[in-house]
Amino acid sequence: MWTLLILSLCVLTTLAAKCTLKFDKGHPGIFVQKFGSNHVILSVKDGEVSWDNRAKIEGYCPGEFRNYARYGSDYQAHLTFSCTNSLDVRYQRDDNNGDIARNDGTLSCTTTSKYYEVRIPTCNNKGLAYGFFIGTQAVVLAEVCYNLDLMQTQYLHYIIGPRSPVVESQSTNGFVNVTQSSADVFIDSSNLQDQTDSLDLAVSYAFVEYLDETLYKLDKLISPWKFWRALHPYFNDFISVNSIPWWKPLKYFNWGSLEDAIVRISKNETYDVFAGTSGTVVYPSNDKCSDPYPITYKVEPHDRNIPLYVWNYIRKKDLTDDGVVVIGINSPFFDSLSKENIICEDICDNLPWFNQLHKRRKMPALGFLFCCKPGEVKDKLDGFPIIQNL
Repeated sequence: MWTLLILSLCVLTTLAAKCTLKFDKGHPGIFVQKFGSNHVILSVKDGEVSWDNRAKIEGYCPGEFRNYARYGSDYQAHLTFSCTNSLDVRYQRDDNNGDIARNDGTLSCTTTSKYYEVRIPTCNNKGLAYGFFIGTQAVVLAEVCYNLDLMQTQYLHYIIGPRSPVVESQSTNGFVNVTQSSADVFIDSSNLQDQTDSLDLAVSYAFVEYLDETLYKLDKLISPWKFWRALHPYFNDFISVNSIPWWKPLKYFNWGSLEDAIVRISKNETYDVFAGTSGTVVYPSNDKCSDPYPITYKVEPHDRNIPLYVWNYIRKKDLTDDGVVVIGINSPFFDSLSKENIICEDICDNLPWFNQLHKRRKMPALGFLFCCKPGEVKDKLDGFPIIQNL
């Protein structure tokens, strides 16, 4: 009996043996395993990927893998990984050359996702799809409506909800069609530090009395790590188009809670979310002799305004209703009693999924939020998507 039990355990151990490949978790590649006629995108959590030792996985890196070979290597955009009998990881290149892989966590992929030029029906400017290819199949992560003249984002669009990791299912996710003939577009993010310095200088000049506190910070308009838990490692280059000056209390308090609410409602249903900014923060006059003035900072060769509004247009993917536009006041100068900047009839209290925010959303110190019917604000908000019949 014991012999049979030990034999069974040995068999189970053999069946359960795993290959593990370690990589630079800040720059992961895209790893795919074949299951029958389908291919599944594998999780790259915590800087490693694992698979059954009897199978193979494929690694994709548009920017080309570095440090994949134990003894020196060139750069490769596609590699196949397998296991030896001793569970050492072995790589194979497309030219069929292969050897033992380097497995010390230094394998890296500098670029996974790119911007591709596309036509977006809801955008009256340049349309960009952000994502990557696995073979001939595009995996789109987000869309950008981009003003080329001003080099500025009009709005971002993403889809949040249950998403299949099957490569062959990606064409049904609801984004625009991207093909390998779509031109890829380079968006420069090398001047982000200059933008940060310019913003800090402008804010310190305008808010002399708050020199010991940073009121505004360049940060993400949308938060990939919240909305794409499995795919968020592939947003490394989604920086320049996704950065805005945030009034910190809004970003880290009420707007952060709004993002958490979006995550909750999308666990069982799929939503379209359009995100953008509008208006200009104006520094109020300290006396009756001078006029209020907008707070601007430099993004070469343009001047940028700090936006007064940050907005999200949220609607169910099945289009059963028009959805709702949630707007945050991105300014410390808002007076909740004046209602001057409330540009619609506030309907937040009618939204069941907004319950957890009801008590504090009107606290200006945490970032005042209000909600609008899309038809009421489509012509009032900068960069709002062109959607018929609102």
